[in-house]
Amino acid sequence: MSIKHVVLVEWKDNADEATINDFFNSVSDFVGKIDGVQEVEWGINFTDRAGNFSHAGIVTMDNKETLEKYGPHPLHQAALSIASPILQNIMVVDFVPN
Repeated sequence: MSIKHVVLVEWKDNADEATINDFFNSVSDFVGKIDGVQEVEWGINFTDRAGNFSHAGIVTMDNKETLEKYGPHPLHQAALSIASPILQNIMVVDFVPN
């Protein structure tokens, strides 16, 4: 039973594309480097339905145990350190697909 970790991101006004891309590229590297991470997808929102959330990501993981280890994992923490200076708001949803 896999799970989906969905992240919506709103950046500060001073956020630059290079740093945003560095963040998402580092997250894309999780596959094969963090046990249980199966797939990483991310992209830019192209509608006005999400307010100021301009980017979204979906991390597919093996199970809830993977999610518990994912948050404190050094690679995840490194990615967060890239995003933190330019991060305005973040929304996270974790669910088991039916």
